[in-house]
Amino acid sequence: MYFVIISVALFAALAVVTLRNRIYKLPSYHVLNIFIFVPIVGLICARLFHIAYEQWDQYANDPVLIFYYWIGGYVYYAGAIGGFLLISIIAATVA
Repeated sequence: MYFVIISVALFAALAVVTLRNRIYKLPSYHVLNIFIFVPIVGLICARLFHIAYEQWDQYANDPVLIFYYWIGGYVYYAGAIGGFLLISIIAATVA
């Protein structure tokens, strides 16, 4: 159920951004780049922040656990910061 809620939210956001994109007349591939890469970068940043700052002792002793993403360990605000930084980089390259 959680996946369905997240998917609906992403598609709604994509629809809103696509409509607003027509106002600003930007190439549509920038919007698609944002919607493809921001969730990926957000997950990577959230996982790395968890590894580096919250559970470093556990992962330093057994580095293979870094790749066990299904066990958990994501920091939501680090994912948001990583996504915001990626959007800023994309916006800076467009301008």
